[in-house]
Amino acid sequence: MDVKFGVLNLSTVNTDKQTILIVDDQRIQTLALKKLLHPEWSVQIALNGDEALAIASTEPRPDLILLDIAMPKMNGYEVCKRLKNSEATQDIPIIFVTALDGHANETFGLQLGAVDYIVKPPRASIVRARVRNHLALRKTQTELALKNEELEQLAIHDRLTGLYNRRKLDESLEQEMTRAARYGRSLSIIMLDLDYFKRVNDSCGHLAGDAVLVETAARLREALRTHDIIGRWGGEEFLVLCPETGLTDATGLAERLRQALAEREFPVAGQLTASFGVTDHRAEDLLDNLLSRVDTALYCAKQNGRNRVEQETL
Repeated sequence: MDVKFGVLNLSTVNTDKQTILIVDDQRIQTLALKKLLHPEWSVQIALNGDEALAIASTEPRPDLILLDIAMPKMNGYEVCKRLKNSEATQDIPIIFVTALDGHANETFGLQLGAVDYIVKPPRASIVRARVRNHLALRKTQTELALKNEELEQLAIHDRLTGLYNRRKLDESLEQEMTRAARYGRSLSIIMLDLDYFKRVNDSCGHLAGDAVLVETAARLREALRTHDIIGRWGGEEFLVLCPETGLTDATGLAERLRQALAEREFPVAGQLTASFGVTDHRAEDLLDNLLSRVDTALYCAKQNGRNRVEQETL
């Protein structure tokens, strides 16, 4: 199931040859540019604006577009404008390669979003140098964006289990509480704690303990619903946010989670169980009130024999 547990899913930079799309209605011009750029780069050709838009919108998208201006039906300015207005293609750098000279034409092209402007007939060395520079910049920007995405993901995820961390859970819980209060919707939370987890670390070692936590996270994810939000609260404790869910349904869900952990043995550690506390959001609740109630429910489950689900309704 597609549960909101936020497991890290980091992209990798494509190391394949970068692709250039040449857009020009003059076939001789396109073939000359292709010969100039190939085989250092992979080259695609479009003979009109419609072809260019179709190619640019199809994965894998080109890394750079060399675009003529004077074309029938749809000129290069219009092609550039449409590319920059599309979320899918707006980041592809565009270099105008055109016979239209003059500051006004160049200024207008750059204002539309092009990164460069080359007047025909272009010098081979100039074309290669500018293409190489813009592709190097695009590669750097792509790698930087992926690194930033990776850092953002690491900031909100638990490194061991891949689930959301305490910081992200706090943020999500405040958001869900605000939504529940504003729209009068149900919200319940489940807190669970593995029973006698210290024995696993003491008898099997901390690596085995880590493996148990990873396996626990996997079993919980499998048993949860699409809109549930789960994270590692700390140590061997996990927290589940259940939007649009009343106390009765949340208690039933907690019971299914309990069974998912208890029904089969863990590798190395053997049979393990967990205790569960459940409570629901009430009008005028503060974050501390909600967490205090669910913590009390979990404490009751521990005191009443463990491997059980308890509600806190007071």
